[in-house]
Amino acid sequence: MNIVQKAEWKLRYYAFRALGKMGGVLNGTQYYCNLCGKSSRVFLSYGTKSEVALDMIGSGVRRHCECPRCFSHDRFRWIYEVLLRYTDILSPDRKRSLCVMHIAAEPGVRKRLAEKAGEGLTYLTGDLEQKYSDLRVDVTDMHQFEDGTFDYFIINHVMEHVPDEAAAMREIRRVLKPDGVLIISFPMCLTRKTFEDPTIVTPKGRLDAYGQEDHVRLYGTDSEERLKGFGFEVTPLVVKEQLPEEEIRRMALIPEDTIFLCRPGKEGSASV
Repeated sequence: MNIVQKAEWKLRYYAFRALGKMGGVLNGTQYYCNLCGKSSRVFLSYGTKSEVALDMIGSGVRRHCECPRCFSHDRFRWIYEVLLRYTDILSPDRKRSLCVMHIAAEPGVRKRLAEKAGEGLTYLTGDLEQKYSDLRVDVTDMHQFEDGTFDYFIINHVMEHVPDEAAAMREIRRVLKPDGVLIISFPMCLTRKTFEDPTIVTPKGRLDAYGQEDHVRLYGTDSEERLKGFGFEVTPLVVKEQLPEEEIRRMALIPEDTIFLCRPGKEGSASV
């Protein structure tokens, strides 16, 4: 996101925060946000325009992407729905203690999980810059964590920024417990296999090749097999295969958006 886009986002943020305090302006039942639990008359557009992004899931400009009340994005709402439906992290009936690492945690999701911390849940957030996280974590070298530390490792829309994908996946697999689960997603191209070229180093070159100026890889139709190549058993969760159409529409989710649940399997290495 460049300086102009950041300025536009901040202006919109304060404008809609003010509107939200004015009774009735945003009231309506057209859309629903599972993170703030509120319905709204409109959801906002969000994203960066690029030619590549036209063929990608979870990238480019998306209409009805952003909740005007809590500013969650479509992918934030989908990962939260996955955590609610397919993990025991937030389950009121959970019988075991858990240790969870969340890399580059989505703001609204981080808030919901942090609220449950201490109830048999150790919840840690990490990022390379540690601006909004508990710890500074480089996913290609997590020496501060012992083998088999985490029950869940959540990392969404991060791997497309990591040059050494293989090192990151080895480290994630190492710090997961044998029965742990990696929860991962990234923008994916619907029309081609994964593509990366380390000689592409300029922002303009990366925008043209990958759909965003700070991406180093374009994930594609082979993403599930790619994850399996790193030694995981993979279960893809596709929005349109998990939720009814009306629920997808009201939460303004992307029907093709996919989150992968990955469990450590037999030892494997990437063949990419």
